[in-house]
Amino acid sequence: MAAQSLDAADGRALNAELLAVAGVTLLALALRLPHVGESLVGDEMYAYAEVHGRSLGGVIDAVRQGGENSPPLFFVLAWLSMKLGDPTVTIRLPSLVLGTATVPLIYLVGRRAVGGRAGVVAAALLALSPFAIFYSTEARPYATLTFFVVLCTLALLVALDTGRTGWWVAYAVSGCLVLYAHYFGLFVLLAQGLWVLWAHRDRWRPFFIAGAAIAVGYLPWVIAFLGQKGNSISILAFYAPLNASGIERELLRLFPGHPSFVVSELPGRGVVAVLGLALAVGLVAGARRALTRDGGSPRPAPGLVLVGALALAPILGFLLYSALGPELFIARYLSAALPFVALLAGAVVTWPGRTVSLALTAVAVACMAVGAVAGLEDVHRRPDYKGAAHFIDRTARPGDAVVQADLTLGATRSQVVSHGRQQSLDVNFERGHEVYSIFQDADVVGAYSATARRSRFLLVGPDPLPAPPKSLGARETESRSFPGSLPLTVRVYSPADPSTGFTVSGLARARRAAAALRRDAAGLSACLRRAGFAPRRAETSPSGSIALEAPIGAGARSLLFVYPTPEAASQALGGIARFLKASGGQAERKSAIVIGYTTHPPQATRSRVETCL
Repeated sequence: MAAQSLDAADGRALNAELLAVAGVTLLALALRLPHVGESLVGDEMYAYAEVHGRSLGGVIDAVRQGGENSPPLFFVLAWLSMKLGDPTVTIRLPSLVLGTATVPLIYLVGRRAVGGRAGVVAAALLALSPFAIFYSTEARPYATLTFFVVLCTLALLVALDTGRTGWWVAYAVSGCLVLYAHYFGLFVLLAQGLWVLWAHRDRWRPFFIAGAAIAVGYLPWVIAFLGQKGNSISILAFYAPLNASGIERELLRLFPGHPSFVVSELPGRGVVAVLGLALAVGLVAGARRALTRDGGSPRPAPGLVLVGALALAPILGFLLYSALGPELFIARYLSAALPFVALLAGAVVTWPGRTVSLALTAVAVACMAVGAVAGLEDVHRRPDYKGAAHFIDRTARPGDAVVQADLTLGATRSQVVSHGRQQSLDVNFERGHEVYSIFQDADVVGAYSATARRSRFLLVGPDPLPAPPKSLGARETESRSFPGSLPLTVRVYSPADPSTGFTVSGLARARRAAAALRRDAAGLSACLRRAGFAPRRAETSPSGSIALEAPIGAGARSLLFVYPTPEAASQALGGIARFLKASGGQAERKSAIVIGYTTHPPQATRSRVETCL
């Protein structure tokens, strides 16, 4: 009778867990859906270019021969999903489906490794994670990697428990797909192997056979990998240097933060402090309870060791990679660690007694919910290129031109330009437009000289949007703003005097001003070299400026934006400061130059740089 009562209680507990997990899975989907239709941004442009309008063979060849640094699995899935509707939306379906499905999967892993209650909490934390929400709606491989890492971990645990061949096959297949999703999945598979040799040495033979099957299954892509062109990720070191402050910033972005914002902005340092305190209380209270119950220092459970190893493996592996290669540390390459970090947090808050555990769980879930809700605010959403493009579609008349000021401050030109046009708007246009892009100061005169032959033109770019040269004789007739993490503005211009049209002759003054700006930038560059730095022109510059970048030591860099006047520099300061703040940096104006740093450098270093201003 007692056994039957215990079985009934276990059944009720399981049903409650399953009901809770179903609820948080639906919540996860609800929090992700509003972001799926947002505009494609940054590296998503690579994915779109490599998949859109190609055959399956063409997709694989583009991944191998183009600018990609990833294996082909996500791109094959995106190729299939893009056939289902608007390609700028459906390209994200693999990330949405797999990112959402990871929520119940981590519960199943948790139930086997550290207990069902911890698994439920982990599922809730992952559902609410701003980082997981972002990459579940990003047309990149990170959600795909995370899903298959969790899936192969579940298959491994079941295979070890049951010994059934079918589960070893499932582990081999899902483990192989981990490597086809992202190269850094190797760190997870290595950690799993070391754990099996420690905790299940008697099962080494089937594990070895499964590992050999993974290697054989991946061999075709290993051959392709040796010839993969790709782009060096070392350029990311500018935004995410490998130093103590950079590591701290990126780890907090992983959990509990957002990949595009520092934690002081989202979810806020107060929230991080409260969450940290809850985890600390759970750790101390749980450890005291375990010591009291066991009468000594208990040996850590193998499942908990596995979860800890899988949380650490991507982090330690990436640190090793960065120490040997490009010195950078960026949170997105740690995506595979996040579910296991959430599972560790779930284990910690459910370790103490029931009353304390419930309180700590409520605090942890509430802290993550703050970030999830804040991510829905306009200021934390992707730039609304789609809204701007559709406004231009509705507003532009036949014969109008479109002038695009640099739309993606911080992106490299290869990400966003095709045939001289920025793709941020192009992929969203529903009809054709004559478009002129401005990336450098030298583009300004050429763009406005071409548009001057038109009856009207539309100017689009980030706030604050510089006005066209006064000598053009243009009058603003309409304006529309589009909110987002990079606010955009579209302005419509007509000739101030319709009888004469735009006056291109006056652009000679703008041409002379551009030449003077280049001389100022060259002088600044020479001074920086004499001061012991190695400046170079940045790939992109805010409209009306010339941007230089220079390493200043310890993985940090400085950005110097040269403007023609102090007034122009003041106008641009806000946008540049927002851009650098997202990377943990800062910016200020010195006369006609906006100077920024990716970190807070020593005063001596700042003084050496700023003697040239």
